[in-house]
Amino acid sequence: MEKGYVLNDRYKIIDKIGEGGMVNVYLSYDMKENRLVTIKIIRIDFQGSQKAKRHFKYEKLAINKLKSKHIAQVYDLNQSGDLQYLVTEYVDGQDLKNYIQKHYPISIDKVIAIMAQLIDAVYEAHSHGIIHRDLKPQNVLIDKKGVVKVTDFGIALIESQNALTQTNAVVGSIHYISPEQALGKKVTTQSDVYSLGIILYELLTGKVPFDGDSPVNIAMKHTKENLPSIIEQNSLVTQALENVVIKATAKKLTDRYSSVLDMKEDLLTSMSKERMDEAKLHFMIPKTEIDDGETKVLDLKDLNKYHDHHVDEEHEYKDKYRIFKLLTLIVILFAFISGIFLFFNFTFFTRVTVPNVSNMSISKATKVLKKSHLIVSKIKYTYNTDVAVNKVIGTNPAKGTKMINHSGIVLKVSGGYKKVKMDNYLGDSVDSAEHSLTTMGFTVKKSYIYDTSFKSDTILSQSIRPGTLVEPHNTTINLVVAVNTRNFKMLNLIGKTEEQTRNYAKENHLNVKVFYENSKSQPAGKVYQQSPSTGLLLSYGDEVELWVSKGNSDNKNLRRSVNVSVKLPYKKVDNSGLNKITIYSNKDGGNEKFYRTIYINKDTTISIPYSLKKNQKPQYRIYRNGDLIMK
Repeated sequence: MEKGYVLNDRYKIIDKIGEGGMVNVYLSYDMKENRLVTIKIIRIDFQGSQKAKRHFKYEKLAINKLKSKHIAQVYDLNQSGDLQYLVTEYVDGQDLKNYIQKHYPISIDKVIAIMAQLIDAVYEAHSHGIIHRDLKPQNVLIDKKGVVKVTDFGIALIESQNALTQTNAVVGSIHYISPEQALGKKVTTQSDVYSLGIILYELLTGKVPFDGDSPVNIAMKHTKENLPSIIEQNSLVTQALENVVIKATAKKLTDRYSSVLDMKEDLLTSMSKERMDEAKLHFMIPKTEIDDGETKVLDLKDLNKYHDHHVDEEHEYKDKYRIFKLLTLIVILFAFISGIFLFFNFTFFTRVTVPNVSNMSISKATKVLKKSHLIVSKIKYTYNTDVAVNKVIGTNPAKGTKMINHSGIVLKVSGGYKKVKMDNYLGDSVDSAEHSLTTMGFTVKKSYIYDTSFKSDTILSQSIRPGTLVEPHNTTINLVVAVNTRNFKMLNLIGKTEEQTRNYAKENHLNVKVFYENSKSQPAGKVYQQSPSTGLLLSYGDEVELWVSKGNSDNKNLRRSVNVSVKLPYKKVDNSGLNKITIYSNKDGGNEKFYRTIYINKDTTISIPYSLKKNQKPQYRIYRNGDLIMK
């Protein structure tokens, strides 16, 4: 399909962005709806394929039932001449397979965020009786903001549509296929749970758990083998998080999560302190080149032949094994007696020193201790503000202690900052609340509003809801404070230090904004311009802008202070007797911006402050009751 080609006078082809199976995928522009879309077009060599057309039909049928921001929407199913095409939502990003390859290792928080969105999409499908059956990273899109969207429902099973069910074939992607799919058994929502577990495994390790020399070989591994340990490949993974993968990929349905929501709930708490000492799950397995991720349809006869062949091999192997077992037993018995003697001699007569493993990861500390012939017998988490989370604080016994060989060591590990429950400070005095919050470690920011309904310094709102669990040392809280004193004149702050002006703003409950520029009128650290200008009436809670000099070393960016005096003419009105004056100026040398609104009842002279670079001129526009009167 050539760039610029227009399908049905509506969809303009921009570029080819992918291909797979029976389709080519194009980025296109929907001229009717003024939006970018993705168009899948059946390849020329598959235009007569009823299977490809059914794939499109079923995808549209499935997604039309679903409304989720985490499912890529299908907009149109149409035909242009002999070309059948499917129009779907365009996601500006990449598929999850590429994302893993480019970004691994991925932070645990990011992994959980991706999986939570993916599970929400699958839950939406399951809630409408739709089983995806082909969940894999290639069918998951992630945009530049981290939003996840599931796509390709072409082989989804709609429970009420028997026509979608295939009884003589195994459908799905080999690396992510559930044991029941591999054996041609009934597919349920728990089959999608298994695929989600494999995707989570890949996010945490950067690779799929099973590989082999043929699709059938890989499919059978899903039915007979446990997943390799995740923690051995990624030391940041907790046992609770690995358990989520283990339970999601259990071979028996009774051991597996019964729903994706159960999996999500378990996933979201997997990194909590309460689950740090969780034991590893173990489930019994029922007796029964890297693939490119393309969806495969396997003949069940191939799987049955594979199973029968391995049964015959097993009987032959058992006879030979009995003879080998007897000879091996004699050798082992001799080695065991010798080993007992050496073990007791080495264990009870050799002493080792506990090494320093502070600030190491749990995995590295375990290896260092193992090299010193010591064993980690327990991991104890504790809140700590000095050592990063999941790093070792120390050991018990402490470093330097002489220990018997192969003694157990307790690792003391940082659990990070302790979270506290946010109190309700509404109605409290800002001084007492600020003292309490800063003592706990919060950063407190305040803003003021004029309100005569409350006593001055009363807190009217807070940015963090009461009851929220937060870590004080990493959190800023904004407090809005009431003030009810008004009408004082702006002081002349020119020449004062930044600290002096901030103290003035604090005493008068002003919200201050500071800019730093090179200036020749004041030395570094001194205020050389202010807004509003000296003498204007202010109220508590008003905003004050200050320009602080950085000195005059940078002649190119040197600024000068200018005060323009303007006489505002009063115009008599019938009702209130006041003129509303609105002023716009280029006070910082840029474009004109709103400067100030004042009310006058007589001719009034004001001073407009400017901070300008060389060759910049002061500009202003002044409106009286909405009419432009001078510029």
